[in-house]
Amino acid sequence: MKVYLTRHGQTDWNVQRKVCGRSEAHLTDLGRQQAAQMAEKVAATGVNLILASPMERTRDTARIVAGRIGVPVMPEPRLIEQDFGSYDGRSMDDPEYLARRENLLWHFPGGESTAQVIHRAYGVLEDVRRKYADRTVLLVTHGCFCRAARTYFMDVEPGGYYQFYMNNCD
Repeated sequence: MKVYLTRHGQTDWNVQRKVCGRSEAHLTDLGRQQAAQMAEKVAATGVNLILASPMERTRDTARIVAGRIGVPVMPEPRLIEQDFGSYDGRSMDDPEYLARRENLLWHFPGGESTAQVIHRAYGVLEDVRRKYADRTVLLVTHGCFCRAARTYFMDVEPGGYYQFYMNNCD
């Protein structure tokens, strides 16, 4: 089994530098171009199954890739972005948001903690290993989920969790 992870294409909220968890954001023209460029790269990998978060931005990204390589897209609800609760829609540069997110155990009011996202990511990756051992799978998801999934594959130094950043369609 091989597994690839990618973050959705650029959205209107990315451009506005808004915290975007469970709110819907729409791919920009650049986001659709990024997905098309990624589809060309994915075509060379042998991906034969795409699992996507239920959010519009990931579904649209997955559809663009699937249209190029001709493979099915299956929804996977656990690939959804972190729930930032009342912080959703705030500026990504908000000092309170930046300080709060450093505590991986802190629950965003009305949302979830980073530790919960990490737990969810591990469950998805274990299930993909078990269910799709004979497949090459692309997971189309979100930045925070990708950061969490990274810890499944490599150790992260204390304080280093947020030093990893995945660009759109990387």
